Amino acid sequence: MIEIVVNLIRILFGFLITMFLPGFAISLVLLRWGGINFTKRLALSSIFSITITVLVALFLDVFLGFNINFANMVLVLSSITTISIIIWFIKSGNFKKMSKILKKVKR
Repeated sequence: MIEIVVNLIRILFGFLITMFLPGFAISLVLLRWGGINFTKRLALSSIFSITITVLVALFLDVFLGFNINFANMVLVLSSITTISIIIWFIKSGNFKKMSKILKKVKR
């Protein structure tokens, strides 16, 4: 029973990390938030994610010679997603707002 639940969580997480999250983070960096509607952003997120996943798998296998497994793919795709969100956060001006808030809290 526990094995089934763990497998379902793994499938859900794998689907999100390969089919949605990296592309959504990249779309935040490349496209303004109000520039396109949410439906188009979801569609582009799926396309970006599939493209990024394939390119990462090819890069890991062909150029670096790593085995393609769950852990390697999650590590690289999570890194791409995190870096993209940090870039978006800084680019959108939220970093300056957060700095001001933290300075007020420290006083």
